[in-house]
Amino acid sequence: MQGIRLRSTTNKEDTFHELIKPINHFNKSASTLLVITTNNHLDVTKQCMRSLSVLEDNLDILFIDDASTDKTVEYIKSHKYSIISNDRPHGLTYSWNLGYQLWKKSDYTNLLIANNDILIPKGAITELNKFLMKYPFVTCMSRLKGVGHCPEQSIEYRFNLTKDEIDFVNDPINYQLVQDNLQILFRDNTQANVHYHVHNRFNGLIFGFRKPGIYKAEYSKGILFDPQNTVVGQEDEVIVRLNHNSIPLTLCRSAFIYHWKSVTIGQSYYLARNNYDAREELSRYHHNLNNNHLQKPTIAFAVSNPKRNPLSGDLFTAKEFAYSLERMLNWNIVYLYRRKNEWYNLTDVDILIVMLDTYNISKIYDNKPTLIT
Repeated sequence: MQGIRLRSTTNKEDTFHELIKPINHFNKSASTLLVITTNNHLDVTKQCMRSLSVLEDNLDILFIDDASTDKTVEYIKSHKYSIISNDRPHGLTYSWNLGYQLWKKSDYTNLLIANNDILIPKGAITELNKFLMKYPFVTCMSRLKGVGHCPEQSIEYRFNLTKDEIDFVNDPINYQLVQDNLQILFRDNTQANVHYHVHNRFNGLIFGFRKPGIYKAEYSKGILFDPQNTVVGQEDEVIVRLNHNSIPLTLCRSAFIYHWKSVTIGQSYYLARNNYDAREELSRYHHNLNNNHLQKPTIAFAVSNPKRNPLSGDLFTAKEFAYSLERMLNWNIVYLYRRKNEWYNLTDVDILIVMLDTYNISKIYDNKPTLIT
């Protein structure tokens, strides 16, 4: 799509935003626009962007920032994503309406609006888009702590989980594995009801619309959400119009998005645990190896089978990442080794590095591995 100018959705001023083309790594035109709102909390935005980097969906991505002061805008621009940034705060509803207005003026069929404090696994966007082929509105599941006032949107509520399973879905390190298992569940149980109609509430962690079906629920022409609800109350207010226009609040049970929900210091343990940048981590490790006079070790990169334990990852993307480090760190890299759901003996390997995904390291084994199950 061409860059277009958007009028502000507030009545207090007459502002225009110049928009460059939203990023799309695919050659063909995208039918889905993903709008992600930000307002500070750069740490969680980094996590979100890392999850975006491995998505395989053909979609355009646009960030809308509400006057962040913590280098969020600079970081997003440095990673070549399109962003609209405000010079003063307008509130979340303003960002949602701006994204909606852009989408309505464009050729996109589907719109997904998301917070920045989420992790999006591969497969979840695909499932949401499938639902939007049938329903004009869709949302997804998350963990109970992530859906707040809408517990029926949680995976704990929708499935009879054990305590261990609840602990598992609450750990952000497992977000891709949770999605993988959901897709396996509904693939193998074709009679299972994959959709559910939420009753009178939803959490705005991520939700989607299809045109033109959603137009009849607008607050006013080109504006979906009441601008008077600056930060909260948007979902409750729009639900009244959705119900009035017989638009079902459809929950996609085959899509799981991890939501931090109201990012606080109390979640710093999870953030620290899931905030490894593999290049930085390996560069530090490489420096230590040089100090120990191991100038050119032989490194094996491995990706665990997600059915065996919570180490999920894609074999080929991790492999590409491993080889991209070979020149930079002067290491001998051997291919990822996986066979029949087990790790077999690796000979002539100094170090085994198990990858969580393309950007995250699960564990570094300094000793020669024998058998890891």
